[in-house]
Parts: sequence; structure tokens; C-alpha cells
Amino acid sequence: GQDCYTRLWSLQDSRLLRTIPSPHPAGKDSIPNVVFSPQLGGSRGLPGLLMAVRHDLYYYSYNKDYQDGLTLE
Repeated sequence: GQDCYTRLWSLQDSRLLRTIPSPHPAGKDSIPNVVFSPQLGGSRGLPGLLMAVRHDLYYYSYNKDYQDGLTLE
């Protein structure tokens, strides 16, 4: 959105599941590209979100209790 936060919403009951701030300061050159997968890593993988900003790739767990993004290098 305009505030540079990525939000995950439940399609079943419309509740907010998670809010993720951009890992980089907002700017036209650092707009995050985001993709969600119900099974990251294949059929036995876990649901999660991948966020690419500039040259960095971040993984976020689908679990709203997990607050930190992991940087993948």
C-alpha cells in the first residue's frame, strides 16, 4: 500500500493475519515484489511469503507469531 507495508488477510473471515514493513526505506527504487506460496519448497514445504527488494530476498513465515524476516543470500 501507500504506507509501504505488506498485509496478509484471511480470505475466510477477512481478518488481518500479518503486517510486514518494507525491509528498506520507501522509495521508487525499492518497491517490494511479493509472492505468496502455500507450499514453499515443494509439496511438503511450509506456507510463506517471499519479498524481493533491490538485490535482497526475504522469507516470511505464514505464521503471524513469527515477526522477523529471514534474509536469503
